[in-house]
Amino acid sequence: MAGLASARARGKVGGRKKALDDQEIKMLLQLSQGKTISIANICRKFKISKATYYKYLRNNQPKEPITDSAETFCDSDRESL
Repeated sequence: MAGLASARARGKVGGRKKALDDQEIKMLLQLSQGKTISIANICRKFKISKATYYKYLRNNQPKEPITDSAETFCDSDRESL
């Protein structure tokens, strides 16, 4: 553990480098919301896999609250079952 502490004291950070920087993440989010470019093409452009694409979407999208209309829709599905 002393080696890790001394490395951190020198400003070194361990771990793998991120696939995309902040600017690329913003571009990825904009392209994914545009719905004009396919997911495969977006992944090719950024040289990432689809799994990485979905990970960035999941970790960077704001959580939307459930609306009343969505709850009503779910309730109507339950009644039909």
